[in-house]
Amino acid sequence: MIFEILKDEALPPALHVHSDTLEQLASAYEQINAPTGPLGIKTLTGFSTEALRGSDAMYAYFENKINQITDRRNDIGAKMITMLENAEFNGEAIDEAQAKALVDRAEDLLGDVQDPVTQAR
Repeated sequence: MIFEILKDEALPPALHVHSDTLEQLASAYEQINAPTGPLGIKTLTGFSTEALRGSDAMYAYFENKINQITDRRNDIGAKMITMLENAEFNGEAIDEAQAKALVDRAEDLLGDVQDPVTQAR
């Protein structure tokens, strides 16, 4: 993460003031958006694999779950990246409470993607 390697003096004021929260926000964004991040791996190895193993009904169920996960991820991620880009490129201060709420939502999403066999029951 870029926030981990930059010195505080190198950060614009909007990033420096909230550097810990921005680092958490960027980390959570990566966890839910990186193809090899926790969400991508759980979805691919869990849901996609189980969908291919089951019946047509099971496939439809898992396809629906993947679509729900993707919609949640897209909603959270869009808000995160907007906040990060506005802070970095526009020098806008972040709303600390909103940033923390987005991190919590990302963590909730990761927590909701559990063992697909258990969720199908």
